[in-house]
Amino acid sequence: METTLRAPSGGIALDRWLDHLEEHLPIARQGDDPEGVHQVRAAAARLDVWLRLGGYCVLRPDLRWLRKGAGAVRDIDVLLARGVSPELEAMLRERLAGARPAMLACFSHPRTAGLLFALRCLPPLDREPARRALRGWTRRAQRRGRRVDFRAGALEELHGLRRHVRRLRFAREWLELPARKIKRAHDELGALNDLAVLLELSRACSSPITNGDALAIGAPAELVERSALQRVEALRAWSRCQREISAGA
Repeated sequence: METTLRAPSGGIALDRWLDHLEEHLPIARQGDDPEGVHQVRAAAARLDVWLRLGGYCVLRPDLRWLRKGAGAVRDIDVLLARGVSPELEAMLRERLAGARPAMLACFSHPRTAGLLFALRCLPPLDREPARRALRGWTRRAQRRGRRVDFRAGALEELHGLRRHVRRLRFAREWLELPARKIKRAHDELGALNDLAVLLELSRACSSPITNGDALAIGAPAELVERSALQRVEALRAWSRCQREISAGA
């Protein structure tokens, strides 16, 4: 009989997101709904943060492997959802067809089954060590944010900040702390990264990009402008979440 360890009073169990992962793996395998792949990656990312909050080294490489296995498909799904030209769509769908078999092989691999079983065996986390970990992450994220030039800095720097923000967001969700404004900053930094990828692809196929309403948004020059505007939105969201980041950490 399968047993699931439940949190003692005040403890943090991983049940909810592990259940979420197991629920969406079959949806992702079917391939009818891109949300299935997205939710697999979202659940794996949150479980990785749970392990980090608990000071675990085990199973984190397995979760990264699982997320990476779904990463190429998810990246293409995101770009297709933004709306692209017929030429770029054809290129992306060809890449999608090539990426799906590798993802499906990852999902059906014994390593995935072993990961799910092992996660079920982990005890709930104590809150106080988790809060100490969050305080350290908060300080590092704030230092990273102070060094980033949102208006002209390299995209790699902004993507690095996004990883810090994502970790803070998920850690605070595990600890049931406010994270609404942090989520907004995470989303805005993610949108900036998506535009950068879209710009590179549009240059590669030398074709315009349109959104779902067929409004021109994607000649490379216009994408450059949109990226500049998105940097401003990311900076605004980062600035607005500072008080929330510090609260309760």
